[in-house]
Amino acid sequence: MNPRPQSLKQQAAKIASAARIAGHTGPLTMDTFQNFASMTGIGTNNLTSANTYGFNPITRNRLLCEYMYRGSWICGAAVDCVADDMTREGIEFNTAIKPDDADKIQTGIRNMQIWQCLNQTSKWARLYGGGMGYIQIDGQDPRTPLILDRVQKGQFKGIIPMDRWMLNPNIMEGIMTPGPDFGAPVSYQTVAQSPNFPFPVVQVHHSRMIRLLGVELPYWQAISENMWGMSVFERIFDRLTAFDSTTQGAAQLAYKCYLRTLKVKDLRSIIAAGGKAFQALVANVELMRRYQSNEGITLLDANDEFEAFNYTFAGIAELMDKMAEQISGATQIPLARLFGQSPGGMNSTGDHELRTYYDNIVRQQERWFRRPMDIVIRLIAANEGVKLDKGVNYEFKSLWQMTEEEQANIDRNDTDSVMVVSDGGLISPQVALEELRSRGRKTGRWLAITDKEISKAEDTVPDPSELLAQAGGGLNPGKDKPVGISAKGPANDQMSVVDVQGLPIYIENHKGSIRKGGKGARKWQTTMPAHYGFIEGVGSAEGRMEQLDCFIGDNPDSGEVYIIDQLNPDTKLFDEHKCMIGFASQEDALLTYARAFSDGRGMDRLGSITPMSLPLFKEWITMTDLTQPADSTLRAA
Repeated sequence: MNPRPQSLKQQAAKIASAARIAGHTGPLTMDTFQNFASMTGIGTNNLTSANTYGFNPITRNRLLCEYMYRGSWICGAAVDCVADDMTREGIEFNTAIKPDDADKIQTGIRNMQIWQCLNQTSKWARLYGGGMGYIQIDGQDPRTPLILDRVQKGQFKGIIPMDRWMLNPNIMEGIMTPGPDFGAPVSYQTVAQSPNFPFPVVQVHHSRMIRLLGVELPYWQAISENMWGMSVFERIFDRLTAFDSTTQGAAQLAYKCYLRTLKVKDLRSIIAAGGKAFQALVANVELMRRYQSNEGITLLDANDEFEAFNYTFAGIAELMDKMAEQISGATQIPLARLFGQSPGGMNSTGDHELRTYYDNIVRQQERWFRRPMDIVIRLIAANEGVKLDKGVNYEFKSLWQMTEEEQANIDRNDTDSVMVVSDGGLISPQVALEELRSRGRKTGRWLAITDKEISKAEDTVPDPSELLAQAGGGLNPGKDKPVGISAKGPANDQMSVVDVQGLPIYIENHKGSIRKGGKGARKWQTTMPAHYGFIEGVGSAEGRMEQLDCFIGDNPDSGEVYIIDQLNPDTKLFDEHKCMIGFASQEDALLTYARAFSDGRGMDRLGSITPMSLPLFKEWITMTDLTQPADSTLRAA
């Protein structure tokens, strides 16, 4: 007789009862898919329905965290790698700060061991869930708020790293009101046993502390942790123990890879009898063990049996690799950094993973170190007697090590950009030398430029009227104001920088000059029918930060710009843009464009032509993907 089928209500009650028996005390979680006939889906009567997540607050177990950090290299690496990388390269200034002043601040950071102190603070924050760096200001009451303008020369003494177990947040005194520090304690009380603190027990205002957390927690969990965070170990505890268990188990297999078995008749009786018979058996086995080798022989009684079992390690390497990948994913540290090895797979080098990891390090530096370094820089500047503007900007140095070729490209681009604006009359030779030395800090070049050489350089900018006389070529002096002349262009024509209705344009070839290019049989030259140059740094079909080519006609007051989508004359695929500025009409622009090619195939290169007003053109070059044809970008917009 078939049992009566249970109703859905009865089945749900049965599942809930099973969950309670399994230790699930919270509300039962149901899956959106359930099939009670096949018992699939969460909420049906199967093993999956009894699953849940437990609470394992190892953050509160200080000794366990310390044992893990000291006793397991992978646990130590999970804490140290990120902290070490966040403090490895330091910062570089990208603001108008004098090189000597920047050197003084960098020297102060080094002498105060600021990065070492932040490194320790970050490590203890990751290990224990919270760490603090006490800002030492000599002669000031630590209970009072820190006011940077009141710090005098020589008062800043450095940073003392402390962990969460050395401080007690004074939550009873309240937490911060709405603002950037909302929810953080107003002050902290040091623990009497804190050996690093200059006073036995003292209350410290939060503004004198650099507060770092391991893993941030939601509000109620933060309350349960006394307003601290969570150790990085807690979330990945199961993966850490699984990895150590796997590697230890694999090591133990090495001791058991070759097992031998000896069968002895009446063994139990011999052992039970003891005496000379048992001693003789032990001596026999020891003699076999001592003399048995590749070249030796095994002596056995005729009734004894000897067997040897050889075990292979097939699959162990793959298992360990998978566990390594899991621990790498759990710690968010790539294999190349955590284990010093590249990930598996064809053509896999780990470079992409490292770049992604370094990007994450930059985000964490911005998240945790930006505000502390703002304070530290001003304190060291006060110590060194350096006056800083309010808007001091700096960047965290890149962890990605450039190749010599990449360094050379950066150096060449930086040098060229400085020389263009210097020769163009935008800056004086003195400022150019200072800028070259400042930019050379990234690549190690131009550092030989001395202060004496800079002071001797001319500190004036050429008169624009003199530059206008040098520029030559058909521009209207009353409307188009040339702002400088740069070095020789690629066609032995002086490059000038002109302002066309607020748009700076670098002219490589003036009207009537000879433009040359190509090599061997592909050499060509043409007489330019109009001024030809580029708008720098806005992008082109060659890249988002390349130069955008343009022709300048004889009517710079014209409010229309004609954008030609130039094609490859053979494949008819989009090649690049040519922007026709200062032309009286579209026909005038097209004729000029066609005459610019010596092979007579100018019209074969002509794709779509898009007219637009000059204000719209200025917006278009800054807001549009210039690697795409103009007509398609406008249709998309």
